[in-house]
Amino acid sequence: MMSNSMTEVAPVAAPAAAATASPPGGAVHPLSFAQQRLWFIDRIDGASTQYNLPLAIRLCGTLDRPSLQAAFDRLMARHSVLRTSFHVIDGVVRQHVGAPAPFVLEERDVSGAPAQQDVIDAAVCEEIERTFDLARDPMMRATLLRLTGPGQPAEHILLITLHHIAADGWSLRLLVQEFVRLYLASLQGLDDPLAPLTMDYAQYAAWQRQRLSPTYLADQLAYWRRQLEGIALVHALPLDRPRPPQPLSDAGRYLQPIGSSLHQQLQALAKRHRASLFMVLQSMFAVVLGRRSGEDDIAVGVPVAGRTHQELEPLLGLFVNTLVLRSRLGPDLSLEQVLQQGRETALAAFEHQDVPFEMLLDELKPARSLSHAPLFQVLFSLENQAPGAVALPGLTIDVQPSSRWKVKCDLEVEVSASDAGLQISWLYASSLFDAATIERMGADYLLVLEALVADPQQLLAQLPPMPAMEWALIEQWNDTGVSFAQDDTIASMFETQVARSAGLPALRWGDAQLSYGALNERANQLAHYLIAEHGIGRGQLVGLCMERSPEMVVGLLAILKAGGAYVPLEPSHPPQRLAYMLGDSAARVVLTQPHLLDVLGECAAARVVLDDATSAGAMPFADYGSANPVRRCGADDLAYAIYTSGSTGQPKGTLNRHRGVCNRLHTMQRQFPLTPDDRLLQKTPLSFDVSVWELFWPLSVGSVLVLAAPDGHKDPGYLARTVLKAQ
Repeated sequence: MMSNSMTEVAPVAAPAAAATASPPGGAVHPLSFAQQRLWFIDRIDGASTQYNLPLAIRLCGTLDRPSLQAAFDRLMARHSVLRTSFHVIDGVVRQHVGAPAPFVLEERDVSGAPAQQDVIDAAVCEEIERTFDLARDPMMRATLLRLTGPGQPAEHILLITLHHIAADGWSLRLLVQEFVRLYLASLQGLDDPLAPLTMDYAQYAAWQRQRLSPTYLADQLAYWRRQLEGIALVHALPLDRPRPPQPLSDAGRYLQPIGSSLHQQLQALAKRHRASLFMVLQSMFAVVLGRRSGEDDIAVGVPVAGRTHQELEPLLGLFVNTLVLRSRLGPDLSLEQVLQQGRETALAAFEHQDVPFEMLLDELKPARSLSHAPLFQVLFSLENQAPGAVALPGLTIDVQPSSRWKVKCDLEVEVSASDAGLQISWLYASSLFDAATIERMGADYLLVLEALVADPQQLLAQLPPMPAMEWALIEQWNDTGVSFAQDDTIASMFETQVARSAGLPALRWGDAQLSYGALNERANQLAHYLIAEHGIGRGQLVGLCMERSPEMVVGLLAILKAGGAYVPLEPSHPPQRLAYMLGDSAARVVLTQPHLLDVLGECAAARVVLDDATSAGAMPFADYGSANPVRRCGADDLAYAIYTSGSTGQPKGTLNRHRGVCNRLHTMQRQFPLTPDDRLLQKTPLSFDVSVWELFWPLSVGSVLVLAAPDGHKDPGYLARTVLKAQ
């Protein structure tokens, strides 16, 4: 919950006082708006533990069992909401208030259990994961775990669980306070020390519905319609995993301490700007969300206590309401301007907080999705009253932090303030975010807070783009430099491997194969031909319209050895596309196969036809030398030009150089090393850039490039990339 300064509203008429502290057994009443929403969720989603509110209290010392029972009995009698059940009567859901009855306290002795902590953790988990039947169960249950045996200092853990339909965060603190006072009074034989209640929750629910008439709400609803018009359906924070179809409540937690020095500076700054600490923290949190998401329109949910009258403060029940604070950011805004905007937005929202969030949803009717909460998915709150240990005669009572968490939003951030400083609890949906992502967000939040106190006039555009820890991480990620020949080309890497593996198989096609030496010689002969007859050299584009075959590989290597760059022309593509690419690239020569001549149609480029004889030994270019051509290009020269799909217009040619391809080949080999015993299946069309490393990676390291079988080479549209270990 938030500080009192956040919840100031104009005074309104208080609810009428109740004649008795509890209504008679069997009375039925309407639900509050918040209760109605939770009941509806329970009906739609089935009983869930998402709305369980757990408490774990460590009791060290002599525990008086009768006083413990008396404290629970009195709590149940005092707060009728704890003995309320929910039923549909004549088509309308009502809350049924049961008569006071002795509280059933379950007990378990785990003192002699081996691996006791594991047993305790399992018991806590089991308790948290037990669902409530809203039509039958009391809305509070408790289990007492005995941790120590006879002759040892007594120690217990008291597990208390309430359903959110009957309680909120304020209620949990109130419950602990009243429990302590009632236990002590019973232990000392004193009368009930608690002042009588002047009303109960069921009466509040009826009063709320009477009060929130259409006339009263007109101004409030008009404000929220204006304030939330055009709000984004869901935030744009980058997720580590895809959002599941339905939200998962399992959560992770990151605790981030903020020292007392910065805490005091923030308080002083808030005072100078006539703002509350909450306003400072929330507005800077919006800055962080904007930085992480790239958005300039940020929506954050903020819980408010909802106890706007003194009569409501001592009641257990679901009073909390949620407001949506909207921040509009821009690079030219200063941190001080963002704070002032946040202050004004918060004050206006608090003045219009009487509209229940449930009613707001009905009024605005935002687009709904089962995968995320409506209107906002990030929650922010400030807690000023962290519970501490309480010492009683012979017994210390200490509320323990939970070791299991549930979330109702993608991200729930709660700041706790104390004399020691601030502690930020980042509770996040573990189905969406990694712990490291949230830690980096926390570091960014600290950076923004420190920037605010250092220079409130600093513009958002002037903030460091990310904290130092993220810079270090990025530098580490990008420290990928390795030592390799900087002047490598695809052809030179292949020729280097030929010198090592001339007699080893390089290419397999069905039952046939070609050695590194033979493949190199045939590519060399074709390269010399292209140089001598067509003048192919550095940077000149050569089309390659061929189906998967040995001559296709010979053609690719020959073009690169000649110093040229290849343009892949997929034979299955429409003739109009092929004609466009040939014209756009101004390729002087096209290597093709006899049965594909008609595919090319009329084109200005000279056609060089390679047939099966190219691989069989009867080379049409047999008169040309088989030695490696003198190197005719460098690492920064063009290797190939590949065209886009053209889905948004005409296809566009992308030019790629040898250096990038060679870097990729070295990286692939370093991360997934191939050996001469490995075979890599090449089944990707040349028009897809993955084919580059599929083709040249195995040939640069001595592995075997396996082409699709002859009866399968007519389906180049299918992608199959598989590294096969030789048997």
